[in-house]
Amino acid sequence: EFTIDAFEASIERGKAVSKPGVETARNITWYEAGAACKAAGKRLCTEEEWLTACTGAIAKDRDGDGVYSDDVAGRRHPYGTWPQASYCASARKKDDPEPLITGNHPRCATPEGVYDLEGLTKEWVGVLAWKAGVKGGSYYSRDSARCGYFKDQVAPGEGEGATGFRCCSGPLPAEATADVYPGGKVGDKVMDWSLPVHGGGE
Repeated sequence: EFTIDAFEASIERGKAVSKPGVETARNITWYEAGAACKAAGKRLCTEEEWLTACTGAIAKDRDGDGVYSDDVAGRRHPYGTWPQASYCASARKKDDPEPLITGNHPRCATPEGVYDLEGLTKEWVGVLAWKAGVKGGSYYSRDSARCGYFKDQVAPGEGEGATGFRCCSGPLPAEATADVYPGGKVGDKVMDWSLPVHGGGE
């Protein structure tokens, strides 16, 4: 059980605000996004929550690799099953100077009323720094903008013009806050490997 903001966040006096018709926050780090959500009495969404809101189906990590977005069920796009570039802000040029306005694309919304999960800005998810990543794709992602878009090879201290966020609230599952990566399963075998020894040899 969780609540996700209907609109991408803007920031007012250090607090995350979810409302239509304003320019979304951009060029923001995971740390800054988390602090803005906390100041508003909320938190960043988990990858699982964000994907569940986008697809309309409870996200599952079916292959047990700790990532939900590679096992997409339900809707693959917030408005159905195929991309429509005209519905969302996902087909602009990277250097487009036009502002990104929340709620400005009424057809780019889930049936439940969550706007711009695809396109606009890539959104920070993860409640711990080592689980930080961005979801959804941005205003220039074109066909790669989708519910299953997840980029976790990004440093939480980095921000750029296509990166924003939205907040969630509600109880967290235990795995969302675990301080140790789940890793492999009991009984898994380690592959053969070798490393050079200081001073020579292996």
